[in-house]
Amino acid sequence: LNATVTPDDATDQNLVWSSSDSSVAEVRGGIVAAKAPGTATITVKSSVWTDVKAQCQITVTDEVGADVPMSEFLLNTSSVTMLPDTTYTNVRLYGYSPFYATDLTLEWTSSDESVVTVEPNGEGDQLTQYV
Repeated sequence: LNATVTPDDATDQNLVWSSSDSSVAEVRGGIVAAKAPGTATITVKSSVWTDVKAQCQITVTDEVGADVPMSEFLLNTSSVTMLPDTTYTNVRLYGYSPFYATDLTLEWTSSDESVVTVEPNGEGDQLTQYV
């Protein structure tokens, strides 16, 4: 986990990390170690101003193959310009988070299927432009 102290020139940049349940997850300097199934809250505080803090909930599972969904993703393009009656097949998943996500399923849709449709093509999805 990363924490940023602002302003950059704050006189005290020291942070204190803690876990609400160290039997589930331990934290040292922002590095979290999973210990056992359960949920723990990781807290980082200013060493001087203890009311200045941030928290992150951590869930540890022992389920092998448990689906971890993506929370964010990037595509290899943000827009496509097409001619009528053409097909574009190069829209691909470029990156995602968390990096350990196991469920990389995306549902592709068109906001106006009279203009562009999305169809499975075996390797991803393709866009087809209509007149």
